[in-house]
Amino acid sequence: MVSTDCYPHTPGHKGGETSRLAAEAIAGKAPTVRERVLHELDRAPATPEEIARSLGLDLLTVRPRLSELKKLGQAVDTGKRRRSRGGKMAIVWGRA
Repeated sequence: MVSTDCYPHTPGHKGGETSRLAAEAIAGKAPTVRERVLHELDRAPATPEEIARSLGLDLLTVRPRLSELKKLGQAVDTGKRRRSRGGKMAIVWGRA
């Protein structure tokens, strides 16, 4: 039986108080956000910024969910890159 009370099933943190508090704050919403992100990836591969914009969420809410989904084997780096609004290259994620 796989435990669902640890990363990537629940948000992780790097040990600092701020990081721990942020993980605890999103913990109840993370499964729903992951599902919404997967729904977007079902529509088309996208960058974290594109997903955040489409869902009306903060980029800092979407990026960690993509890391969790990658670890869970549900999202993959397509190998493609697109420029973000800031001009940097961003991973284009797809559904696994």
